[in-house]
Order: sequence, then C-alpha cells, then structure tokens
Amino acid sequence: MNFAAKLLPAFAFAGLMASSFASQAATIGFIPDSASVTTGGTIQIKLVGSDFSNGTFGGGLSVAWDASLLSLQSFDTSVFPGDLGLADVGVDTVIDNNAGKLENLSVASFFQGAPDASFDIAVLTFKGLASGTSLLQASLGQFSSGFDNIWTDYNNDVIGLQFAPASLNVAAVPLPGAAWLFGSVLLGGLSMACRQRA
Repeated sequence: MNFAAKLLPAFAFAGLMASSFASQAATIGFIPDSASVTTGGTIQIKLVGSDFSNGTFGGGLSVAWDASLLSLQSFDTSVFPGDLGLADVGVDTVIDNNAGKLENLSVASFFQGAPDASFDIAVLTFKGLASGTSLLQASLGQFSSGFDNIWTDYNNDVIGLQFAPASLNVAAVPLPGAAWLFGSVLLGGLSMACRQRA
C-alpha cells in the first residue's frame, strides 16, 4: 500500500470533521438549564446565545412555559452587548401569562451587535405559581407583519439556530419545623382535654 493510499482515510476524516464544524448551528438556550423555585418565589433565568462564530446583529425570539406553574414578571434586554438600535422597529413584544408566552422579544442592533461567540440576550424573572415542572422553550420571534425576525451575523448571512430547552421545577413551600412541633403540642393538649372530660 503506497503512502498516498494510507493518507486518504485521514484526509477524508479531516474533511468530514471540517464540514461538520462549518455547518454547526448557533444555539440559544437558558442558564441555568435546570433550576428550582418555590411557589410564590421568584427566580431569574438568563436567555443566552452560544456558538455564534461570526458574531451577530441580533434578531427576535419568543419563549414559552407552562402557564399553570409559572408567571413571567419581567424581562431585561440591557444585558445584550449590542446597541439595540432596531429592537423596537416593527416589533410588538407581548407577555401573555394566560398562554405562557413571551412573544417577539427583539434584540436587533443597528451599528454594534454581539461580536463574541457567546453572550447574554435577556434576563427573565419568573414567579412560581403551583408545584410541578415547566419546560422553558425558545423559538424564533416575528415582526408585527408576521415575517420571521431572523438573526444575522457580521457578514449579513442568516444564522441557522438551534434552541436548547430548560426545565424549571416549582416546589411547594415546606412547613418549618416549628409548625410541626406546634401542631403536635396542640394535638397532645386536645387529647389530654378529652381525657379529663371523660
């Protein structure tokens, strides 16, 4: 077997690896991707971008959750590193807690976007309503006209996006130990009162 024939599988593997890296999509997800909050309590979850190899001028997003378990109290896009110069152009951002949706959140920039591969997009503040586990899922947002609010990179190419979900567990507020102790003393006192009457 000659030298070139031995190198052919290595070159084929290197080409396959290079093409898989080139076609890797950028990801939008949540930090933390798994968290807990008590009923009545609040928690902040970051919406983040990663693997944006050519930076981005931003775009639009929507987020969904279980409306019976969570309520979105607020969102803050000031953590996005871009100038947000186009964030309000043709976009109506809506929090719909009855449906469990934040629709058409925009972080579109005019002059300066997010030059790094990984960056913060927004901070979402949720309130726990009832016990259970809610999936948090991001998706591409839209303009008021119904067209997708796409994400573009610094070459003005459309970015293929993957969306990584998160889970948020809502737990009931545990009774403190003093409540259990008080309850047992109260029951003991009642049983003694019943014995004295008998």
